[in-house]
Amino acid sequence: MPPPEIVAYQRYFLAGGMECNLDSQNRILIPQNLREEAGIDREVILVGMLNHFEIWNKTQLQEELSKTRENFDNYSRIISELSASTHKQSP
Repeated sequence: MPPPEIVAYQRYFLAGGMECNLDSQNRILIPQNLREEAGIDREVILVGMLNHFEIWNKTQLQEELSKTRENFDNYSRIISELSASTHKQSP
C-alpha cells in the first residue's frame, strides 16, 4: 500500500475524472469545465503515456516540454535514485 500522502495526491487528481461521451463522429466530448481548467480551446495534442494518454493544449504542452528539457538531467537523477531505491527494497 502506498504512503497516505501518495494516496491523497492521487485521489485529488482522480476525483475530478468523469465519463466523456462520443459525438456522432466518434469524437470525445470533453466537458466545458475540464476544457477551461486545461486551457483547451480548439487544437489539442494527445500524448501517449504508456498506459494512458493526456490531452494537452498545444501551447501549454510546448511550454511543459521546454521546462522538461531544461530540467532533464535533474529528472534523470531523480528517476535513477527512485529506481535504485526500489531495487534495494526488493527481496
